[in-house]
Amino acid sequence: MSATNSFVSTVMNGSTLDPEVQSEKQHTTDSQVLLLLLLLLYFTILVMWKFKVRRVKFIHETGVSLLMGFLVGYFIDLDTPSSTHPAVCDAELRATLPPGTEDIEGEAVFDPEIFFYVLLPPIIFFAGYDLKQKHFFRNLGVILLFAFIGTCIVCFATAGLLLLYTTFIADSPLNPNDCFLFGALISATDPVTVLAIFHDLHVDDRLYAIVFGESVLNDAVAIVLYRSIGEYKPELGNDFDVARFFYSIWVFLLIFFGSFAIGMFIAMFTSAFFKFSDIGRFPLLESTVFVLLSYMSFLLGEGFGLSGIVSILFCGIGQAHYTYVCLSEESKVRTKQFFELLNFLAENFIFSYIGLNFFTYKCHKWDASFISWSVFVVLISRLFHVFPLSWISNKFRKQSAKKISKPFQYMLWWSGLRGAIAFALAMRNTSTVAHQTILSTTLVIVLFTVLVFGGTTGTMINYLGIPNQLQTPQDNAYVLTNENGEETEEEHARIQAQKGWLARKWQGIDKKYIRPCISFTDDNENMEGTDSFSSVLFTIKHFFIGSSAVPQMSGNVFEMDNEIDGNNKDDNDDNDD
Repeated sequence: MSATNSFVSTVMNGSTLDPEVQSEKQHTTDSQVLLLLLLLLYFTILVMWKFKVRRVKFIHETGVSLLMGFLVGYFIDLDTPSSTHPAVCDAELRATLPPGTEDIEGEAVFDPEIFFYVLLPPIIFFAGYDLKQKHFFRNLGVILLFAFIGTCIVCFATAGLLLLYTTFIADSPLNPNDCFLFGALISATDPVTVLAIFHDLHVDDRLYAIVFGESVLNDAVAIVLYRSIGEYKPELGNDFDVARFFYSIWVFLLIFFGSFAIGMFIAMFTSAFFKFSDIGRFPLLESTVFVLLSYMSFLLGEGFGLSGIVSILFCGIGQAHYTYVCLSEESKVRTKQFFELLNFLAENFIFSYIGLNFFTYKCHKWDASFISWSVFVVLISRLFHVFPLSWISNKFRKQSAKKISKPFQYMLWWSGLRGAIAFALAMRNTSTVAHQTILSTTLVIVLFTVLVFGGTTGTMINYLGIPNQLQTPQDNAYVLTNENGEETEEEHARIQAQKGWLARKWQGIDKKYIRPCISFTDDNENMEGTDSFSSVLFTIKHFFIGSSAVPQMSGNVFEMDNEIDGNNKDDNDDNDD
């Protein structure tokens, strides 16, 4: 680091360029870098288009983005003359460099905060907003088991095996804290390639829901784990002990549930605002408010020292569950398409940048032995996660149709790809040799899992004989109705039986108390205008006092006003007579 600091000092003190010339040079370089990245994304999309036309299935869009970025980075590295100064790996030191100091190759390295504040939020929000809630809540128990317990298993198993390597097999710059940090960030899965293939092949909805649900919540848990473990600073004397272990658990719970509360509060506030206002008459303003409030959940999470990623994830889930039915038809279409477009651009940009980063970023520390061991560890830790937890889940599932079969378990293990979250966490700090080793290893793991596991997903599905939706019609939403189009009692009982105990309890509270207050229930999703606030007060009173202290509702709370109005009208008619 002394050579780097010396270089920075020389540049700061010895530069003779005129400030205006430096600024103009910086502007030109930035424009060239942005043009290069946009061209990279443009040609990547053209390749995707041709692959879709020719029905190429051995590589997915994210794999194409990775390879295109890899090739472009290689040619940039060949065309750029060797630098005469050491690479500046510390983000704070890079920020102190005067304009025009670095060339195109150096400027192609983004500030890691750009990923967290610009690129990751739309990806995480769309994951929650586009969630298939019916299948998600039917498998809520196993998803929570995999996301919370499974992510912790992967984190600590990875850290333990890395400590085994650094202690008994070979020397490594990673200390125990670095091993746990690496275990936390590499536990974040990103099976976007697998899910896209699942969608194209119409794979069983239950398998899709488990993989997707685990990946959505897993990202949040991995980020909170990373932040909790980052509280320990061995160089500052913060050694691990029992007290700090329980403190880290407290930090984990505080960050996760605090971020969860912020996200759900923003979603509920947004839903209530749209329900009790007439802004839906102006769809453009309505959509703008929706986007601003959704992004605000991320900033609130970060501003309170919590996790903005967790906040915006649960905000997306809440917006889909409560707010979506309160939007006008035009805003429903616009918000879905807007966030889908942002998600596509951001995701492919990140994977292109990951490929580009192999050559343009000069703060790598390549250790073939450590990287090979890490790839092996990632695969083994996923085994420790999937199969034991699947066995536990099956023990609590009485119906054989709801158990996780062996082919499903193998596919769940195969779906443990790494991607944007792991890379973004690894990029946040590359100031030490240990963190540079972590970044280089993470890049190789992302490349390996996306190309090898993602590219062979279709083959594995056929080999394991996993059925698609057409072969399992009983799992689809074939709803038996009576002559009035209403759900029969037998059908209602069948659907309820498919849900877990936790999902049934939550749905009962949500449908009876929460949705009537801030959103529309199933019976009045198409209502226009606003509903009286008295119905909301009635629901709140019913929740706290109990059903015995207030009149029973004949359907939903909004029917009360109609009944009261009808009774008042009858009384007036009697008085007139």
